[in-house]
Amino acid sequence: MTLLRVEALVMKLSDFTLGPLTFEVEDNDYIVLFGPNGSGKTTLLKTILGFYRPILGRILFNGIDITGLPIEKRNIGYVPQNIVLFENMTIRQNIEFGLKFKKLGKEERKNRVKRISEILSIESLLDKKPRELSYGQKQLVSIARAIAPEPSLLLLDEPLSNLDPNTRLSIMKALRALKKFNTSIIHVTHIIENVLYPDSKLLFMYKGKILERGKTSEVFSNPTTLELASYLSNWNIYRVYKKKGSLICLNDRICFAVDGERIKVDDKATYIAFKPVDVILDRKIDGWSCYEGFIEGIQVTSYGYLYSIRFSDILITAFSSKRNELKERVRFCIDPSKVVFLRKGLSVER
Repeated sequence: MTLLRVEALVMKLSDFTLGPLTFEVEDNDYIVLFGPNGSGKTTLLKTILGFYRPILGRILFNGIDITGLPIEKRNIGYVPQNIVLFENMTIRQNIEFGLKFKKLGKEERKNRVKRISEILSIESLLDKKPRELSYGQKQLVSIARAIAPEPSLLLLDEPLSNLDPNTRLSIMKALRALKKFNTSIIHVTHIIENVLYPDSKLLFMYKGKILERGKTSEVFSNPTTLELASYLSNWNIYRVYKKKGSLICLNDRICFAVDGERIKVDDKATYIAFKPVDVILDRKIDGWSCYEGFIEGIQVTSYGYLYSIRFSDILITAFSSKRNELKERVRFCIDPSKVVFLRKGLSVER
């Protein structure tokens, strides 16, 4: 069932234009709003929340038009990027704060705080003051406070930023646990490592537009726009040099067989891309496109090595767990089944 529908929404803020945007959030959805800084993610959250009023379009919540409704009447939870807790209150009192406005009885407030603190594993923090907590603990408390009134929709603005890896994993686990509240979530992030689990839904935003949407794992495995593949930064991306019969070529020497069912070639607006892990070094593989080049650069990662391989006028990035040397000549093979073709999501390239 559709909980939220954003319909042909346009919002102007100074010289920035958001939209037009149309998308839906279903009951118990986890939506990841992903994209670079300045793409309009926070502006969209604040427009849904009611901080900003759109100049065009509608926001429907449970089938009701809330476009002009005040913030306090929307039943939408919000965790801002900058944590704001009441320093003169205990953590228990912070979490209870919104419940008093809903005029819940003392026993009901107590039960909700108990349940939330158990799910988020913050029971030991309830009698402390915010100044006694780490940044990660404060973030958990801010999430607990937002979820306490049991909103139908929770908006999270970069909840995993400025956290060390262990704390980030802990909060990601807590966010997954929020499924127990049957609350739909829109989670804003610009960092790929902060994107949650593969079955979440993803909206990729770029310069005020939504360019891609779908299941997170599918969108990341098969991007369709140049903007997303470029932003992910772990793809080899090249403009198509020419089409030669049933082949698509990067230059006069590197070509791939075209799968007519999957690939639609669109002259100048077509790019070809593949991941470094889909380039295998030092052996020939039947059915793959294989070539020889020399290593021009090496980057050490925690999992192995990223090699920049020079072949003719093109640099190919390949991943391998094996150590090779600079200027070493190597054979590399590219898996043609993993090649994707990209279009420009925006009509004007900037």
